[in-house]
Amino acid sequence: SDVPSDIPSDVPSESPTDCVDETNWSTLDPSGTWTGYDCDFIAELPDFFCDYLKPYKYNSKNTMEACCACGGSNFQPVIPSDPPSTYAPTLSPAPSVCQDEPNWFWDVAEGYNCDQVSASACTQGPIMLIEYNGKTSATACCVCGGGDHVPTP
Repeated sequence: SDVPSDIPSDVPSESPTDCVDETNWSTLDPSGTWTGYDCDFIAELPDFFCDYLKPYKYNSKNTMEACCACGGSNFQPVIPSDPPSTYAPTLSPAPSVCQDEPNWFWDVAEGYNCDQVSASACTQGPIMLIEYNGKTSATACCVCGGGDHVPTP
């Protein structure tokens, strides 16, 4: 039951679990176009890639069965972590602010623009090859090192 009892039980609780992506899994497309995209890549934009890459199975598993971001894969027992470190990150002041190219899309029909581009998509996958209005993600999107860099006062 979901309601805690007032009486202790001799039955141990279930161990907590974490989802673990299928080891060495990636998409397999007979044409080669959509081959090699792993769960880490898919997790960068799961709302799109979980369904889009679902047909490309590897070892009889599709994205929905192999990747945690898509609701699949394996659950492994969790070992309690150590206390958090005392490391405090510091940021350097930025000399400029980056703004994504406002009229760049990698999928015009769906309206996908720089907001849906992940850092990994900048260097692998079809998004890096798409040119629109004379620009690619590398020149249009801040996450890829492009965009317009506006000096800060």
